[in-house]
Amino acid sequence: MICKVPIYFDLSLRRFEDIYVPVGCPRKILRIPVDRLARMVGAQWIDVSRPARVVDETIEIAPRDYILV
Repeated sequence: MICKVPIYFDLSLRRFEDIYVPVGCPRKILRIPVDRLARMVGAQWIDVSRPARVVDETIEIAPRDYILV
C-alpha cells in the first residue's frame, strides 16, 4: 500500500539558493538547490512563521492549526 504524505517547505527557505540535506549517514550531506528539492519531493510552500508577543517577560507563540515535524 502506498501512502502519500504531504510535505511542506517554509517560505523562509527561499532565501537560500542551496541547502544541505543529510543522505543516510552522519558524515554525508548533499548540496541541492531549494527549488529543485521542492520539485523532487512535491513539496507545498507554506508560511509557518507566526507573530510572537511578549507576555510577562516570556515569549508566547500564537497557535496554529497544524504541527510540523
